[in-house]
Amino acid sequence: MKRTRSFLRRSFPPLLFLLSLVPRAVRPVSRPLVWYLRSAYFVNAVIAGDWADTVYSEHPGVTLMWPSGIGLKAYWTLSGITPAAQAVPPGFEPIHFSGPVPMSELTAAVFPLALLIALGITAAYLMLRRLFDTTTAAVAGLIMALSPYYLAQSKVLHLDALMATLMLLSALALLVYRRQRRWQWLGLSGALGGLALLTKIPAVFLIPFVGLTLIVDLVREGMKRPPSLHQIARRAALPLVTWCLAAAAVYVAVWPVMWVEPGRGLAAVKWGVTRHATTAHDTPTLFLGDVLREDPGPLFYGVSLLFRTSEVELTFVILAGILALVYLIRHRKVSQVDTDYALLVAYALFFIVEMCLGAKKMPRYVLPAMLSIDILAAAGVVSWARRLSGERPHLELALMALPVLVQAGLSLPRHPYYGTALNWLAGGPPAAAEAMLIGEEGEGYSELAAHLNANPEAENLAAAAQLKHVFNQTFRGSTVEIDERPADYLVFHRNYTARDYKIDQWRESWERFAPRTPEREIRFDGVPYAWLYPKHPTGVGPEHARRVHFDSGFRFLGYDLRSPHVRPGDRVPIVLYWQVKEPVSEDLSIFLHLLSPDGELIWQDDGAADHGERPTWSWKRGETIVDPHTVILPADLPEGRYRLTAGLYDWQTGERLPILESGEHVLEHDRLAVAALDARSPRAPTEAWIARGLSSLVLLSGLAIPLAPSELFRRPLAARHGRRQTGRL
Repeated sequence: MKRTRSFLRRSFPPLLFLLSLVPRAVRPVSRPLVWYLRSAYFVNAVIAGDWADTVYSEHPGVTLMWPSGIGLKAYWTLSGITPAAQAVPPGFEPIHFSGPVPMSELTAAVFPLALLIALGITAAYLMLRRLFDTTTAAVAGLIMALSPYYLAQSKVLHLDALMATLMLLSALALLVYRRQRRWQWLGLSGALGGLALLTKIPAVFLIPFVGLTLIVDLVREGMKRPPSLHQIARRAALPLVTWCLAAAAVYVAVWPVMWVEPGRGLAAVKWGVTRHATTAHDTPTLFLGDVLREDPGPLFYGVSLLFRTSEVELTFVILAGILALVYLIRHRKVSQVDTDYALLVAYALFFIVEMCLGAKKMPRYVLPAMLSIDILAAAGVVSWARRLSGERPHLELALMALPVLVQAGLSLPRHPYYGTALNWLAGGPPAAAEAMLIGEEGEGYSELAAHLNANPEAENLAAAAQLKHVFNQTFRGSTVEIDERPADYLVFHRNYTARDYKIDQWRESWERFAPRTPEREIRFDGVPYAWLYPKHPTGVGPEHARRVHFDSGFRFLGYDLRSPHVRPGDRVPIVLYWQVKEPVSEDLSIFLHLLSPDGELIWQDDGAADHGERPTWSWKRGETIVDPHTVILPADLPEGRYRLTAGLYDWQTGERLPILESGEHVLEHDRLAVAALDARSPRAPTEAWIARGLSSLVLLSGLAIPLAPSELFRRPLAARHGRRQTGRL
C-alpha cells in the first residue's frame, strides 16, 4: 500500500501536467490576432538588438510575446514558410490586423502559452501540497486543469489566462513564505509577481495583497503579545520591500526596453492604467438583455462568475463556505490553514472589487478570482467527501473522484469550444445568451468553414464574414469583410449580432438573411452561434409564398420568417415581398401590425417599403420589392397566439387598399393575416433542473453532516485513522 501511495504521489504531477496541456494545446480557438503580430514584431526586435523597440502595448504583454514570439520564430524556421506577419506593411497597427493567419501558425504561438499554463497548474499543485494536504492539492489541481472557462481562455492568444496563472503562483508562494518564513519563497513570489505585472496591468493587485497577507500574519502574532517596532519592520515592512525589489528586478530583466529606455516603457504602462480605469471598452457589450456602450456597472462580474464557473466549482465553493462557517461557529478559533483559506477568499473578493472599479469590463478579466475559487471548491470537495464517507476509505476516494469526473464530463466533450460551457445552475447557455455576451472567440466558425471546404471548388469561393479574421483561419477560399462584395456566401456570428457590433456594416444584410433558413447553422446546447447563407440570386422569392391581390395592381408575394415560436422581449426579423403589375403614381404606405388574441394592437411599423427607401411610386413593373421589418415584442408580453397582419393604405387619408379576394388569410378591414406568432415565456431546461437538484443534494448533505450527533462522523477521516491532518473546513 505504501509503495502504491508513493508511486501515485510521484506520478500525479506529470499526469496533471499532461491533462492540463493536451486540451489547451490541441486546436486553439483564438479570435484576437493582435498578439500574433505583436509577438512577431517583438521577437524580431529582440533578435535585431533593437531593445527600445520592444514596447507594443500598455499592458505590456511581455511574458506572452517572449514565448509566443519564440514559438513562431521556431515554426517559421523549421517549416520554411513565409510568415503571415510579413504581409503587413511597415508601421501597421497590430490592433487592426485581420490575417489571414493559418491555424498552424496560431498553434505555434499558442502552444508555448499552453505549456507554461500547464506547468503553472502543476506548480500550483506542488505549492498547495505544502499549504494543505496532498488530497486537497490534487483535487484543486484537477479542478483547475478541467475548469471550462480557464481552459477556453488558455487556448486564446491573449494575456488573461497567463496573467491569472502567474498571479496565483505568486500568491501561493507568498502563503508558503507566511507559513515557513523562508526568504526564497518570498523572492519567488516577488519574481512571479514581476512576471504577472509584465503580462497585464491588473496584476498590480498583488502588491496590496502582499501587504494584507503580512498584516494578517502580524495581527495573528499580536493576538499573543503586541509586536514591537522592530518586529513590525522585520515581519511586515522588510518582506514587503523585498517582494517589491524581486518583482522590480524581474520586471527590468525580462523587458528589453527597460535596459536602454525605461521611461518609454513605463510611460506606456502609465497611460494604460489611466485609460483602462476611466474609459469603458470601445466596443459594445451585451449585459442583462441590453446592448451597452458604457460601463455595465458593478453587477457585471457577479453575473459573469455565475455563468462562467462550472456547476462543480459553484456548488462546492458554496459548500466550502457553509462548512467553514459552521466550523467557526462551533470552534471559535482560526488555525494557520484556516488563515490561508481566508486569504484565498480575500484574494478572490478584493480582485473582483478592483476590477469593478475600472470602467473597462470583460468577462475574462475576472479569471484570476476563478482560480482562487477553484482551490476553495477543492477544499469543499475534500471536506464533504471525508465527512460523508465515515470509516470507509474507498467511499471517501470515490466521493472525491465524483466531482472531478463530473467536471471532466462537463468540459472535455466540448473540445475545442470550452467557452460554450455555461453554468446550468444559473440557467445554462439559453439564460446566458440573454444575460451576457457569449461566443467571444467565434465558436462554430471552423465547422462552417469545414462545410464549405468540402466543396471541390472551395478554393474558388468567396465568403463575406463577420469576424473575418477567425473564419479565414480555416476556410480554404477567400474571406472578405461582411459588407464587401462580391461573395458567394455570407457568414454571421452572434459575437456581432447579439451586441450590434459594427452594425452599420451588416444591418441590411442581416435583416435580409436572418428570417430565412440558413444553409448551415451551428448550435451549442440549443443556442445558435453561427450562420452560413448562400448569396441570394437576383429576384429570389419568399420562403413562404402566398400570392394575394390588392386593388390598383398590387400583389403580396409572401414572407420570410425563421420560426413562429417567440418569447417576450424578442426581436423577430421578418421580410415581406411585394409586387405591382404596372407602375403607379400613388404614394401608399405599408403597415405591419401585431395583434393580440383578442385583436388589440401590440406593435406596428408603418411606412414605405425597405425602411422608407422604396415608396410605391418607385416600384417597377414586375419588380420584387423586399421589405424587411423587425418585430419588437414587449418584455411583459403575455403568453398566447398573436397575429401579424399587413396591408397598404393612403397615408394622407388613412384609407386602406382593398384586397380583391377572400379566404382564411384575408381579415376584415382589408388586413392580410401574414403569420401567427406563438409567444411562450422561457422555461428552465431539463439540464438546469437536474443540475440544481444535484447541487441542492450536495449542499443539504453539507449542512446536515456537521450537525450530526456523532463526533466521529464529523471529524475528517485522516484524523480518525491517526494520519497527519493539516487542514480543516
